[in-house]
Amino acid sequence: MKFFLLLLILPYLVFAKNNYIEETLKLPPDEGIYNFKENFKRLLLTDVIERGLRRNFNEQIRSYSSSLLDIDFKDTKDNFWWPRLTLELHTNPQKIGKMITSDSTKDNATSSYPSGVLELKFEDYNLFNWGKDYLLYLNDKATYQRDKKRINENTRELKHRLIKTYFSVDYRQKIVKTFRDQLQKASFVYRLNREKMLSKKINKQDFLQSRSDFLRIQNFYLTAKRESEFAEEELARSIADLPGSRYLLGDTLIYKKVKIPIKEATRISRNNSPLVLDAKLLFENSTRTYEFQVRENLPLPKFEVKLGSYAFMFGPDGGRGIYETSPGNKNFELVASVNAVWAITGRDGLFNTRRLRRSLVQNRRESKNLERATYIIDSGIRQRYKMLHFFERQIELGEARVKTNIRAYDLILERYMSKKTSWINTSKSLEELAKSKIDLDLLKFQHLEEKVNLASIIGVEDFPGNNFESLAKRMAGK
Repeated sequence: MKFFLLLLILPYLVFAKNNYIEETLKLPPDEGIYNFKENFKRLLLTDVIERGLRRNFNEQIRSYSSSLLDIDFKDTKDNFWWPRLTLELHTNPQKIGKMITSDSTKDNATSSYPSGVLELKFEDYNLFNWGKDYLLYLNDKATYQRDKKRINENTRELKHRLIKTYFSVDYRQKIVKTFRDQLQKASFVYRLNREKMLSKKINKQDFLQSRSDFLRIQNFYLTAKRESEFAEEELARSIADLPGSRYLLGDTLIYKKVKIPIKEATRISRNNSPLVLDAKLLFENSTRTYEFQVRENLPLPKFEVKLGSYAFMFGPDGGRGIYETSPGNKNFELVASVNAVWAITGRDGLFNTRRLRRSLVQNRRESKNLERATYIIDSGIRQRYKMLHFFERQIELGEARVKTNIRAYDLILERYMSKKTSWINTSKSLEELAKSKIDLDLLKFQHLEEKVNLASIIGVEDFPGNNFESLAKRMAGK
């Protein structure tokens, strides 16, 4: 009967729900080979950041890792600052029943009465140890704080990656729009030339050239559309959205120059750059470790408080309690002891000189590693600023190039309609117009990527007074 009851309630014994699996199980089955069920959603940059930080699988895992770090450090902290107090219960074997009876073991049989000891134990409390334990505690504390900050840095990197992914979709969709506009222009000329050829107003060469260009641009358009869909799929993965989700972006990228000076960026990186902070942690920990080794090599007394234990022993004859700090000693005592070990031969060298030397060399190595990390960050910041300056100059030229190509295409198209120029010139002008627009959009997107990468190197979420959300402009009609 109990077995059947267990089968009835087993489906309800669910300790954790997997929302993603539940959502995917609700999806309707696909019909046909290429019948992709596309679900278009309106999406803003703020929506992507919010959903990504809330639903991203790695971010959820990091939240659990952060909790584990807190639990582990609380153990470390309590173990250093407070004496360890434990309550222990130990009982002797108690006879519950007889399996086989033997008269020869009657007097030595296991007792049927409960017996044992209930003990409240205080471990010896380290009152003063010349700072040796404190140095190790500081190392553990610094490592814990760095691990916590590293989790925040990973969250910041996720936000930066979400921003780049969102604007990558925006860039890909702009390319699709550019090719769509180019395709419409080529389609118009192609249809016009087809009508003219039927009425024998143009030669067959112009018609075939316009048709070839129309088909070529159509290939470009389909390729751009495919890459846009791949970018949207990457965005869906970043925010843990359902596979196959399609997006109608409500924001587009605004081009803004960098305003923070390079000296200010370098100054901020000294205390925020992940690479510098990792190197600084290793250097500071190695410094404290060397100090610990020096003190450990000296015959310094250790002062402890013996707190003892209180034990209540019970058995067939009753129970009694006793307090002792050591067998036969009931005093509450402050004691001092010296425990020093010096090597004479073998490992660590005479009087532990090699151990001290090893710790000192490790400290100097981490000092040089800190210098190296600082140099790498300074060089990286400088390189990013050079790239930003390069993109800003290229964008100025690109904007002028697009304006010129628009005017040139309108003029050449008008001349082509008046039969004053050939289709080759018109096709070349149309291709140059589309290419200049795509190049300009690419430059603006690369400029954004460099700014986000610069913020990551410096170690900040946003630039002071200029956050990345302000780079999103609401598109008309969306």
